[in-house]
Amino acid sequence: MSVKELLDGLDDDQKKAVTLQTNGVVSAGAGSGKTKVLASRYVWLVMEKDLKPEEILTLTFTNKAVSEMYSRIYHYLLEQADAPSSDTKAADALKNFHKARISTLDSFSANIARTAAGRYGISPDFSSDDTALRDLAEEAALRFVLDNREAPAIRALLVDHKIRRLAEEIFAQVVLKYSPVSSPLKLGEILSMQKEQLLQAWQENVNQAKELTGNMIDALRSLAGMKKSIKFTKSLEDILFANPPPTLPDIAPLLETGEARANSDWDAELPPSEIHRQIEKYFDYYSALIAARTPSNYGENYAPLVEYFRLLKGKDGDGLYHTLESIANYAFNFGLCSGVFGLIKKFQDEFNVKKRETDF
Repeated sequence: MSVKELLDGLDDDQKKAVTLQTNGVVSAGAGSGKTKVLASRYVWLVMEKDLKPEEILTLTFTNKAVSEMYSRIYHYLLEQADAPSSDTKAADALKNFHKARISTLDSFSANIARTAAGRYGISPDFSSDDTALRDLAEEAALRFVLDNREAPAIRALLVDHKIRRLAEEIFAQVVLKYSPVSSPLKLGEILSMQKEQLLQAWQENVNQAKELTGNMIDALRSLAGMKKSIKFTKSLEDILFANPPPTLPDIAPLLETGEARANSDWDAELPPSEIHRQIEKYFDYYSALIAARTPSNYGENYAPLVEYFRLLKGKDGDGLYHTLESIANYAFNFGLCSGVFGLIKKFQDEFNVKKRETDF
């Protein structure tokens, strides 16, 4: 079978993937022919681009897939070598196929790590055992939580989590998934980024709420001359005309307090500050406002007012009010977040030392 015959067995998209001259991504579902496409591309690179097996890196995710890929490529090369019009490229590739670099991603990465291990003071005969590493992380995390169980952040989390679950699902999982020895999490930077995003989201949403409130007041005034009003407008007037909208609270002090308590000094029992009272007053006002029932029937003149109200109240928790409520709740607990981040950083540093000592 020639290369032309090999390509003739593919559809247009598959042919494009096989003969691609640049980097590309092949995305398809199970059983759609990805292995056939990749094996065909391997042969195309050998036959049309004069590449040798040792010059082509072929990676997959499982040993089963490696075996299948190896077998498929070898079979295709045999067909090329047996083709009447074939030159020696396929035969030469078969002769040197023991040099083919077909492996799992994990195996390839481990080989790179072993090659460079000496630079980091690690023995190149290290072993990578996910189960053993997970057990090590969970055991270390449990001991860490027990040793730090009097830290305010730990005490707060233990209200809703059992000790072992807290150790495994928060501390162990973070270091296993996101904190390799070579690039540990920069938790201080992440916390600062969260603070900036929180402040930006709060400012944008309170400004939008202020604008919507102003629009509702203007709409109510324009409807004041209507001979027959609806109960909905009366409910809104009782709040918006009786009391001006509250001053927009600044949540920045809550976040500064959180940063100051980053070293596990957060205390859920501190008395509410003035900023707490301002935020509560703000939400009391809007909570009373959105308690009004959205009318099911209303005239065209009322449409703008109803639309402003719907944007504020939302439906099933998706309105602007609920967005603001979520941001405020997170700000109230930013001190807890800071305390947890501080503890995770401490555990991360200790665990990475342990990994080095145990050659993981």
